Amino acid sequence: MTQANARSCGVSAAFSMAAAILISVPVTFSAATMPAMAQGNSDIAIGKEIASQLKIAITIPPNVPPASVYLGSYIVNAVAACNRCHSNSEWAPNSNPFMGQPQVTNTSCYLNGGKKVGVSVSSNITPDASGKPAGLTLAQFVQVMRTGVSPKNPSHILQSMPWPYFQDMADNDLNAIYDYLSSIPSLPPGFLLGGPPGC
Repeated sequence: MTQANARSCGVSAAFSMAAAILISVPVTFSAATMPAMAQGNSDIAIGKEIASQLKIAITIPPNVPPASVYLGSYIVNAVAACNRCHSNSEWAPNSNPFMGQPQVTNTSCYLNGGKKVGVSVSSNITPDASGKPAGLTLAQFVQVMRTGVSPKNPSHILQSMPWPYFQDMADNDLNAIYDYLSSIPSLPPGFLLGGPPGC
């Protein structure tokens, strides 16, 4: 065995041993390391609490189960982070947690799009005048989430939207996202979509 091979085998053995130790050590989180709302609550309960903390008017459409709306809130806000791209200014002034400030969402721009994301400008996904998020029916919304193709521009595949990660979501989850987006306030489009400065 050459010296290089021996060194390589030694590194591999050390790595394997370290990995075995790490895998066998149980990892526990204390209640102090978890946000209060996440401690033992269901996704629906957490989504309802997030919606409450946002202090936006939730208007649940007729024939839509509230549990679906709050599951959608959980997915939109705690899992998919839709606000990150679909809001030009996602944090209220002096409320950016990445700067060590207390986290407060800028609800005046919440999900109204108009943010430059890669090669695209994000869409306003708040309800239109007829109550449809981004003006899309449920079937159209699901198509966008599964294929990256919008009925507004069917010859183009969305380049910045992470639809390849969303395409395998359960129908129930996509319906819940749509129900939540149908329930939030309608806002004018963000700045890069022709809206007012600041959003």
